[in-house]
Amino acid sequence: MHTRMGIEIAQGILLGFFMISILSGIEWAAGYASFSRAEGDFGQLPLTFVYYAAVFTASAAMEESLTRGYAFQALVQGIGKAGAVCVSSIAFSLAHLFNPHVNGIALLNTILAGVWLSIAYLKTRSLWLPTSLHMTWNLSLGFIFGYPVSGAIMPDAMTRLSRRGPDWITGGAYGPEGGVLCTGILLAAILFLSRSARIKPAETACSLWHSPGQA
Repeated sequence: MHTRMGIEIAQGILLGFFMISILSGIEWAAGYASFSRAEGDFGQLPLTFVYYAAVFTASAAMEESLTRGYAFQALVQGIGKAGAVCVSSIAFSLAHLFNPHVNGIALLNTILAGVWLSIAYLKTRSLWLPTSLHMTWNLSLGFIFGYPVSGAIMPDAMTRLSRRGPDWITGGAYGPEGGVLCTGILLAAILFLSRSARIKPAETACSLWHSPGQA
């Protein structure tokens, strides 16, 4: 833990939700998606939200520890930041190779997601931001807006989603992560994280590879 932990978690939650909201808004404006409240017991919604938030938090924490944790840090020290980002992002994509309805665009987007999350780690020197980004992306995509998440459908999503349009844009049954609209969203997020002065390490995390004055 460090002094910017709460800030990084909040940044991840806000940015992850914003990205999915923008994606959903574009699909809705283009006529590719329509949203309505899902049927079921509305009173159970908070408990269902907490359940999926816990599941996605545990999943994101595990994946980030494996792909942006010690092994990634060792790669950075061994082959440099660019090489480490490439290796870890390709490995992250290959881990999704056998997901339902996966396609070439989905694998490319997963590489971009790996780059995005790696930059989040490199900019903060901690896993709080990438983990909260990863968790919020999945929670927003699957539970809040009702999309498939990497080919998996959330049975108790709070939104009933109707979709149409070309699969190469929307991602089809794989979900938005399998379409080029998501490619654009991820590229914009990579650019934002790379350039944002608000994304920075805490002083205690800053010296992981460099002295604070060199960060």
